[in-house]
Amino acid sequence: MERHNCKFSRTLGSWILNEWNASYSLHVWGSHEAKLSVNDNR
Repeated sequence: MERHNCKFSRTLGSWILNEWNASYSLHVWGSHEAKLSVNDNR
């Protein structure tokens, strides 16, 4: 997945990496680890 993300960033620009990092953090810390509450995501 990371390899594809680098390819997308070369094609679409660096903003895709920022979006990927934000969505990954929400996924891991919000779902798997349950460290984020609804209020933390606002």
